[in-house]
Amino acid sequence: MSKPTPGPWGVEYEEDLGRHTISMATALQTPGHYSAQHIIEYDHGLYPEDGKQYDEAEANARLIAAAPELLEACKKVLQDEMSDYKSCAEFGGYVLDDAVRDAVKAAIAKAEERNES
Repeated sequence: MSKPTPGPWGVEYEEDLGRHTISMATALQTPGHYSAQHIIEYDHGLYPEDGKQYDEAEANARLIAAAPELLEACKKVLQDEMSDYKSCAEFGGYVLDDAVRDAVKAAIAKAEERNES
């Protein structure tokens, strides 16, 4: 599997089409080069006057755009846990709750298409 596109990603609302466009870092770093390989069109046909449905669609677009940073944050949490555990071992170490650790690992696995069992 290829690696995901690094962040940051951006979000723009295209009012005339009722959709959000999520631009990957490669598009943002090359202005004027918005080809299909660099954007995700999140077509929902909603407008601000649609209220809660539009708000949810916009929140989803922002969540998608935050994916690269969220993936890196999850990886850092696991790295920091190991680092903190080693440096604080004499005080019992710092360890994430098992459920939290499992959720972070599952999120990373889902993003990287790995099956953690």
